[in-house]
Amino acid sequence: AREERVRERMRARHTSPGGVKSIMTALEKVGSEVAFENGMRMLSLRDYDGAVRSLDEAVRLAPHMAHYYPPLAQALLAGPDGGPEELDRALKVLKRAVAVDPDRGEPYHWLGVVLLRMGHRDEARLTLRRALDLGSAHDDETRTVLAGLS
Repeated sequence: AREERVRERMRARHTSPGGVKSIMTALEKVGSEVAFENGMRMLSLRDYDGAVRSLDEAVRLAPHMAHYYPPLAQALLAGPDGGPEELDRALKVLKRAVAVDPDRGEPYHWLGVVLLRMGHRDEARLTLRRALDLGSAHDDETRTVLAGLS
């Protein structure tokens, strides 16, 4: 609500199309960062539904931010409804993360975990190896999961 009031004031003050657009872009960036931080806080508090809502908003506002996607997938997987629909949605979210930035290891790690949970062992193995090739904060976990697949 506050963010919308600020946007309205900015629109009223700045009537030039370029000025308004740059201001709106800046507000969306700030909004996405706030939503992401809020989602991360909720994830750490194990409020998975709240985390999904906030992280969805962050992704909606800044779909080019590849690091927003893995926590969203984590929240989907960890939530109480972590069934087939959430697995499918997490798969789509992580594939989008890989498309946005194919050189980040973290999305590949989580994508491998999702593929494994879906029963796609061979594809999971390849994806987890890719995660290790690129490196991420989850390398130890990735190695452990891969060792279990051998």
